[in-house]
Amino acid sequence: MGKTHKNNEKVLQETNAAFIDAKNKLEEQQSLLSVVIENLPVGVIIAEVPSGKIVLGNIAMETIWRMPLLRTQFLDEYINFKRFHLDGRRYLISELSLIRAIAGGEIVIEAEEIIERGDGSRGIIQTNAAPIKNANGTVIAAVSTNIDISARKQTEERLKRLSDTFEQQVFERTAQIQVTNQELGSVIYSMSHDLYSPLRGISGFIGFLSEKLEKKQVDAETRSYTDRIQGIVNRMEHMVGAIHFLLDIFRTDYKQQEIKLSEMVAEIAADFKNKSPQRTGEFIIEPHLVCCADKEAIRELLNNMLSNAWKYTTHKPYRIEFGKIVKDGQPVYFIKDNGIGFDNKNATQIFRPFSQLGGYPTGETGYGIGLAIAHAIIKKHLGDLWADGEEGKGATFYFTLGGRET
Repeated sequence: MGKTHKNNEKVLQETNAAFIDAKNKLEEQQSLLSVVIENLPVGVIIAEVPSGKIVLGNIAMETIWRMPLLRTQFLDEYINFKRFHLDGRRYLISELSLIRAIAGGEIVIEAEEIIERGDGSRGIIQTNAAPIKNANGTVIAAVSTNIDISARKQTEERLKRLSDTFEQQVFERTAQIQVTNQELGSVIYSMSHDLYSPLRGISGFIGFLSEKLEKKQVDAETRSYTDRIQGIVNRMEHMVGAIHFLLDIFRTDYKQQEIKLSEMVAEIAADFKNKSPQRTGEFIIEPHLVCCADKEAIRELLNNMLSNAWKYTTHKPYRIEFGKIVKDGQPVYFIKDNGIGFDNKNATQIFRPFSQLGGYPTGETGYGIGLAIAHAIIKKHLGDLWADGEEGKGATFYFTLGGRET
């Protein structure tokens, strides 16, 4: 009997020691948790269930709210603090993050609230909340964090206002530029039109002068002067006409139409071959290519680009290709030739009006306007045009049709 009593006493002592040890460890953990929470840079509050008693919080929460929240003992006081949605509506109690975590077991992430602080000022917080459950999955408490994002929101609002102001300024400046361009285009159009009359007058007088020189039987060199002057006048008339054409491209409203590109290229190629039957070579045309754009503009585009390839392949049997590749999911059309090519460092200059790649192999002169017209047509369609070449090895011209305008 005495031995049993001693054994029971020993078990009781061991149990009591284990209990005290567990209690000490729990207090240490609670103390550690309190220290961690107190030093967090965000506001923290923990409420137990079902009493609603606030059991833990930190100074950061009081700093955010500018009032002594930690003296608030129960949720019914805490939930009466003023909170508003970003659109100005007052928060219902059931909408509060901490209540949602307690009542519904919800995890609330980055909800934004406007709060009325203790000093009467307002701020914006980002709040998070989550339920705390026991081993059985029952909610026994809930934790909520508050982060003051007032400064960030003010910065975002300032940036938005600046962005809106900048966009408005860009819109107004773009409108001004468009008006200026239209006015400038009208002036250039009028000036180029006015140039026709004096050019025709000069051409007429050259004709009279040529007739008189013919009657006087002057030498060939003297007569060549009038021929040169007439050639210059003709060139100027062509350049004025080209300016008119370029301006018309931007002044004209394009129509969206389905275009059978392969057939159109074949027609243009046949016309070239009929006009120069002595030339040998081949056109290689990818079949069944179709696009949506302005039909007359695209015909002018293809005619100018194919004409360019035709002129620069006269020194040998020509090989001119028309086809399509796909780049970044967008169709890219190309015209490739085996002509004299060009130095790639001049690739961007060849699309300027009255600029040429170089002398034609036959000695024929051009006006350097065809590729400029092609470039203008492509830009009108909100597409891109670029070239790749190598001297003596031909050139390839690529173009896309944006489709937004058409």
